[in-house]
Parts: sequence; structure tokens; C-alpha cells
Amino acid sequence: MQVNPEHVRLSRRFLGTLIVVVFGALGALASLVFLYPEHSEATGIVLDVTLAVSLAVFVAAGIFAILTSRRIAALNRADRANRLRR
Repeated sequence: MQVNPEHVRLSRRFLGTLIVVVFGALGALASLVFLYPEHSEATGIVLDVTLAVSLAVFVAAGIFAILTSRRIAALNRADRANRLRR
């Protein structure tokens, strides 16, 4: 059985996106943890910006992962249909 290079490429992209999702979530969590104690106003602004960026990365990577998984599923369905025809 030959491996489809498109499937390999999409799988690697999906795994990379999942890593970005995890780090985005960890960044948001770290920002929330550091926002809790008392700090200066400048530090608070930096933490707010960091939280916003982390959440944006988390959401964007999550959407990208969902779209990539749909493309992988469509590719798997097409491969399965081709195998059944043979």
C-alpha cells in the first residue's frame, strides 16, 4: 500500500497546529495566572496584551486544525472509495 504524500503533508500540518493550540492555551493560562496578583499598571497592560494574543492564536489554530482535519477526512474517504473500486 502506497502512502499518499498529500495525506502525509496534511497530517504533519495538523500535528503542528495541535502543538500551536496547546502552546496558545498554555500562554493564555500563564497570562491569567500572572494577572491575579498585584502588579503595576504597565505590567497589567502587557499581560492583557499577552492574554489577547494567546487567545487569538489559540482560536485561530483551533479553527485551522478543524479545517485541516476535515480535509484529511475527505482525503481518507476518497482513498477508501478508490480502494473499493480496485
